[in-house]
Amino acid sequence: NSCFDIDEVISFMQKLKIKVDGKQFTVNLALLLTNGGYGYFNGDNIFCTMSKMGDKEGNVDNIWGYNSTGEKSFFLHEFSHSFVNPLTEKYWNEIDKPQLTKKERDVLAKNAYSDIFSIICEYVIRAIQLSFIRQHSKNLDWFFEMHVKQGYSKDILLAVADKLEEHMQDNKTFEENYIEIANEISKAIENKKENYGK
Repeated sequence: NSCFDIDEVISFMQKLKIKVDGKQFTVNLALLLTNGGYGYFNGDNIFCTMSKMGDKEGNVDNIWGYNSTGEKSFFLHEFSHSFVNPLTEKYWNEIDKPQLTKKERDVLAKNAYSDIFSIICEYVIRAIQLSFIRQHSKNLDWFFEMHVKQGYSKDILLAVADKLEEHMQDNKTFEENYIEIANEISKAIENKKENYGK
């Protein structure tokens, strides 16, 4: 069902104690005019659609290369939407809503992340992605450069990734830890304000 090696991705989701048993994971490679991708699910079928730019000759531009850590992290990102988005919705009333500055909100909105719900989901998912990458590589510059340009804070991403990794060591499921993980976003914002006066 997929020409991509996603075993490491699924294994990492299991380390996070995301319930993946019985789920069918599929990567769709779409030749679109836009970069990026999206994740969706239908019952137990979890999909990651990645768009790849094609050149005039019809060749696919694989920026990260097939099955590289970077590319696998994007599969993980899109698969994670099928788990993170429903949990954010389920626990919405118990999640602290991040108090972002107008400048931060404007940059995120310019990059299609205009509401707090999607910002919370994206922070958690990008932290999952970051945690996966740093288990395989010491080169994180490209990751932070990409996400900071889109309006995400390096400090917040690191704080949420640290919280995810801390919970890998306990006996609770990803869902049981989800509120605390999501609340790390607001906590990191407050810590940043205290430490840097911003």
